[in-house]
Amino acid sequence: MSHPHSLVTVCPASVRQDLLDLGTAYGVDAGMVVELSPTGSAPATHYGSHAWASAGFVAIVTGQVQHVPDGYTQEQVDAILGQCIFSVDKDGLTNRAHFDAVLADQGLQHIQVDLP
Repeated sequence: MSHPHSLVTVCPASVRQDLLDLGTAYGVDAGMVVELSPTGSAPATHYGSHAWASAGFVAIVTGQVQHVPDGYTQEQVDAILGQCIFSVDKDGLTNRAHFDAVLADQGLQHIQVDLP
C-alpha cells in the first residue's frame, strides 16, 4: 500500500485515548506521543503526531469518506475525529517542517523536558 500523504494529527489531551483506540480499530497506530501545550510547559493540553498516510485513510480522517470500524457508530467516529486537527500535505511541507507549521498555526509548542 502506498502512503504518499504527509499527515499531521493534533488532538486535545482529553481525546487522546479515544483516538488511539479508534486508530487500533482502523488497524493503524495513531502515535500521538508528542506532548504539546500553548506555553511549551507541562502539563500537556494536546498531543500530536506525523505519519505518512494512504489516500484512503486521509479520506476517512478528513470526512470525505465515511467508514465505521467494528465496535463504533458513525456518531462516535465523528465525535472523536471532530475534536482533532488533521493537516494533509500543508504547503508541500513534510515531516518536521509540516508538524512545526501546524503547531504554529494552532499556537502550540513542544513540551520541553529537562534531561538529567
